[in-house]
Amino acid sequence: MSASQPSIATLRAQMPLAAPGQRIGLMGGTFNPPHEGHLICAVTALRRLQLDQLWWMVTPGNPLKSGEGLPSLHARMAASCRLATDPRCLRRNM
Repeated sequence: MSASQPSIATLRAQMPLAAPGQRIGLMGGTFNPPHEGHLICAVTALRRLQLDQLWWMVTPGNPLKSGEGLPSLHARMAASCRLATDPRCLRRNM
């Protein structure tokens, strides 16, 4: 981790703002890599579930898979941010 990147503990402390009564969806995964299929699921969930926000929760890794070759959490979060540009889609780590 470089000096310019926040620690995982810091990222966990930065929860998105949610107003009372908002409909919030959660979409978790390793996003290795985030792709068009994730985006289709997100847009469909926003529309069909009438969500105010959909939080993309990027996990450090899958406990059922080897972490070998897995890009860093920061790299996968950055890639998720580049893909999910709808302001209702918020990216956070788990």
